[in-house]
Amino acid sequence: MSKPMKEMMVREYRSRFEGLSQALLLDIRGIEANENNALRLGLHAKDIRVTVLRNTLARDAFGGTGLEGLVPALDGPTALCYGGESVVDVARELVDWAKKVEHLELKGAILDGELFEG
Repeated sequence: MSKPMKEMMVREYRSRFEGLSQALLLDIRGIEANENNALRLGLHAKDIRVTVLRNTLARDAFGGTGLEGLVPALDGPTALCYGGESVVDVARELVDWAKKVEHLELKGAILDGELFEG
């Protein structure tokens, strides 16, 4: 990927996640396309957003923001979940979805700048 494209994606991440200080990281390895679509639609109905990340670009974008604490957990296929009423509501929804989607795993969460792993 060209350097201008990478810079554009970092700017997009920064604008999309601006002001965000609570979010969860998911390991999306092994999730089938139909499960992924159902998960995204179900979460979207609850006003929860899911963004698949390019880890290197996310590291650059998260620097100096409320999500900077998530950087150590950015490894392998990763999606960021955010929105809803609070990060607790997002976590509850993801626990319910983890019962339906076999390979869905929580990598970590950030709450007010503090990283909670696993």
